[in-house]
Amino acid sequence: AIPLTVGSVISVVTSFIDTVTVSNCIQIAYSGILKSKILLEKEAMRLTGILSKVDTLVNLPLAVNLSFYSALIPEITAAISKKDFKSASKKISFSISSSLLILIPCAIGFIVLADPILKMLYPNASDGAHILQIAAVTMVFVGINHTIQGSLFGLGKMYTPALALLIGCVIKIGLNLVLITNPNINIYGAVISSFICQFVVFMIVKFMNKLRRKEEPAPATTKICPHCKSEVHIGAKRKSYYNN
Repeated sequence: AIPLTVGSVISVVTSFIDTVTVSNCIQIAYSGILKSKILLEKEAMRLTGILSKVDTLVNLPLAVNLSFYSALIPEITAAISKKDFKSASKKISFSISSSLLILIPCAIGFIVLADPILKMLYPNASDGAHILQIAAVTMVFVGINHTIQGSLFGLGKMYTPALALLIGCVIKIGLNLVLITNPNINIYGAVISSFICQFVVFMIVKFMNKLRRKEEPAPATTKICPHCKSEVHIGAKRKSYYNN
């Protein structure tokens, strides 16, 4: 339960990192350009508002995908407890495919129609099309990571996603401080760091899963027949002629 809680908390913390760092970093970035404290605060508020609008849009598909993440854990756990590994594998594959089916069309729509979408929803403040396009790519990785984390929790591998998310958060904090304070990058640094953070989480989980698969012994495929004492397939049954 503790790793699951840690994973959930860290998922929230990644958004909290932007809330804490973005405004201050933007003011640092423009401190040599805008001399007035009021102007610095206004610019920070304007750019933070753009990021907030983008987060609201990309969180809509993620909210739908989250239902798969939540439902996946008990389903896989139940299948594993019954030693129905084939069913568990099918559920994981189906959930990942469903996530991609939801997220990829949404991401394409955001990338292609970013400017019209923002102008329609926010006619008085429609800036941020390029930020939405980058965030749309990040959204796909966030959704896949949620689904994979749900699979790992269901399989009992709870520490792997928690550790990956923790490392991702550390990387995001560092990149926010470096990128956003650069006036040539400014608010773009927040979405770039989010993309790198989620990509790193995905790669860590994938790499650690490969290591664990190598460490785990392969399941037995043969057994010793109690009648003839020879090695036979594990699913072999006693022949009827033995009864004669």
